[in-house]
Amino acid sequence: MICLSVEVNIGREKSIGGRLQNGGFERARRDRPATIPLMASLRTSIDIATPPDVAWDLISRFEHWLSWGVTITAVDPSSGRVRTGLTGRVKTIAGPWLPFEITEVVERESWTWAVAGVRATGHRVERTEEGCRVTFTAPVWAPFYLPVLARSLRRLEALTDR
Repeated sequence: MICLSVEVNIGREKSIGGRLQNGGFERARRDRPATIPLMASLRTSIDIATPPDVAWDLISRFEHWLSWGVTITAVDPSSGRVRTGLTGRVKTIAGPWLPFEITEVVERESWTWAVAGVRATGHRVERTEEGCRVTFTAPVWAPFYLPVLARSLRRLEALTDR
C-alpha cells in the first residue's frame, strides 16, 4: 500500500518577512522577525516484505538507481554508495546532466540530496514487523512529484521480489 502525507520538521527555521500564526502566514511587522519551517516536506511510503538492509542497499547504491528511479536515465558516479558531501551528476528524462550533492546520510536509515543546488528528495528505510517501510520525501513546493515517487517505490518493491 502506498501512503501519502505531509511532514513538517520545525527543527530548522529561517527568518522571513512574516510569521506563522493560528495555522496561517501573517506578514511581520518590522520590529518582529518571523520564521517558517525550512524542512516542510511531502512524503509517500510503502511497506515491503524484505529486510531493511536489502531496501537500503537498493536505494543507497548508485548502480541500482536506474532500476527504481523513474526519472533517472544515468548517474555518475555509476557505482559506490551515498555518503554525505559526495557530488556527482545525474541525467534525467528531461535530458541534461545535472550536478548533485548528497547533503545528509544517516547510515542504513536515510539520505537526502540537492540537485542543481536545489533541495530534492529524501529517502528513508525503517524496520517493521513484516520487513521494512521505505519513505521518499519531496519538498512541500513539489506536490506534483509525489506520483513519480510513488511509482519509484512500486519499482523498488518489485526489485525485492526477485
